[in-house]
Amino acid sequence: MKLLGKPDPVFAGLGVAAAVSVGYFTVTSEITTAGFLSGVIQTLILLFLALPRERRLKTVLRAAFICVFVVEGMFFVAQVTPLILDIKVTPVNHDSRAPGEVLAELRAKGVDAVPLIYPDSIVANDDLFSDIDPGILPLGGIANATTVHCSETGPFIIYRSDRHGFRNPDGVWDEPIDAMIVGDSFAHGACVENDVATVMRDTFGKGVITLGMSGNETLLALASVREYALKRAAPFVFFMFYDGNDLSPGRPHPIRDAYLLPGFSQNLSRQQPRIDAALDRYWKEKGEIIRERKRGRTDDAHCVDLANRVCVFGFRHFSAQEVLRQSFAAVLLPRMKSLVNTAFGRADAAVRPLVNPAYMPVISAALARMDADLKAVGTQLVFVYLPGHQSLAFAPKNNLNHRELIRITNELDIPVIDFYASIHAADAPWSYYAHGSAGGHLNEFGYRELAATFNRFMHGAH
Repeated sequence: MKLLGKPDPVFAGLGVAAAVSVGYFTVTSEITTAGFLSGVIQTLILLFLALPRERRLKTVLRAAFICVFVVEGMFFVAQVTPLILDIKVTPVNHDSRAPGEVLAELRAKGVDAVPLIYPDSIVANDDLFSDIDPGILPLGGIANATTVHCSETGPFIIYRSDRHGFRNPDGVWDEPIDAMIVGDSFAHGACVENDVATVMRDTFGKGVITLGMSGNETLLALASVREYALKRAAPFVFFMFYDGNDLSPGRPHPIRDAYLLPGFSQNLSRQQPRIDAALDRYWKEKGEIIRERKRGRTDDAHCVDLANRVCVFGFRHFSAQEVLRQSFAAVLLPRMKSLVNTAFGRADAAVRPLVNPAYMPVISAALARMDADLKAVGTQLVFVYLPGHQSLAFAPKNNLNHRELIRITNELDIPVIDFYASIHAADAPWSYYAHGSAGGHLNEFGYRELAATFNRFMHGAH
């Protein structure tokens, strides 16, 4: 039966590719790998039967060849689109307002609310903050303030900051401390009511302080330890390292980078009035410029400096070198190989390469300095490895970033809580994340499990 006449193999390949992409999203939604294979096979059979007999084999082979590369491209687009456009799948009860809207509404009601100002935002916009106070790099927010945080799958998280601008009940600073937590948004508790520190306090009765702030990479974690954790000398400091974005450095900053020097300190714990005044002026005077930069709608220097950056759709900036690397790497079909390996039960064969090899020595030096500082006051540093959702497609032993960081921590004799291995071995790894297979931060379940892991470690069950 001649249904298609003389079909163009390009269109045939695109048709098969569309079916494969549907199967791919079926797989990532955790329905079934069999559904993916079934969709591909059925589409190829239908294409084969619809063609004239003399053209079947040649056209199907051409279609399959084109399909492989089209699907590789689709996988790449599926991977980077959320990064470019900030697209996430969220439940219907999600508070989708922007933080600025929430802030404006609270202030209109007479609440003296403030935005959450991240240290890495100050690092990234140092030219703006230097206009306010060039001699300081705050590591916390505005102290004792109603702080607008974030929303990911539910209501907006709004909390009252402590005396140093962190997300803790202020009274914990006056109580015995069992542990402190440093790190990025996971240590900060984005975006849930019951973050790790809260669960450890409320469920396990521990005295826990978090110094986490969204965006804090290793050098900012070191800075937090130097400025605040050393002053309390808790038995444990948990450094929550997230391989979704902590594998790349921020832009250079003279104050942040100086923490690699022994003993360097800004004495921030004694400068909160100065910090509060600077941060208050910063968001009020520079907030609109910062929002414009985040939206990518800045001057040409931020968007078309092709020597350093490529502007994609005017939303996010990617290095030109990274775009070229990804383009050439696509010829080797890394995503198709990973999918085939997963489909045939060979997930262990897939390998995630090093994201940023040049940054590993910096991470190693920062960890060594952090560990030495804490040992000097009798505190045990614990390295906590948290996987980004892109890492869960790989066995930990075949994630070269994981392998290198474990090697570094072993050399430094720093104990590790490998939450990556725990999640990867779980029956439903995506159940730990706010957006399931799309990743995001941990959900309430994920934070509870992590808090329980910390508690077991502190009691010697490790």
